[in-house]
Amino acid sequence: MSDILLVHGSCHGAWCWRDLAPELAALGHSVSALDLPGMGADRTPLSKVTLDSYAKAIVDALSAPTVLIGHSAGGYAITAAASLAPEKVAHLSPSTSRVASLFAAAVFRFLHDQIAHYW
Repeated sequence: MSDILLVHGSCHGAWCWRDLAPELAALGHSVSALDLPGMGADRTPLSKVTLDSYAKAIVDALSAPTVLIGHSAGGYAITAAASLAPEKVAHLSPSTSRVASLFAAAVFRFLHDQIAHYW
């Protein structure tokens, strides 16, 4: 299975993945989420929050080739991280702007298909 890092969008934190992360883990994936600088529980001063600081935080969280999933503005952050350390990225899945709802629907369809036989 895959190592997956879930990256939130603006005005969110790692908490926004609380429902999806356990579902992915139940399918056998190694799943983590992080608070980007200045978001969620991270207390980075706003004057130091940049796309580069987001990318660095993501790269610092990776120890092996990982699937990066970014919601909304998180899509920009994972793309920037992939450009810094392409060897640490197994797959990039940004869901920015209008693609976000399609991405969410696809994830839930996938999860439904994976767990439907348990019901």
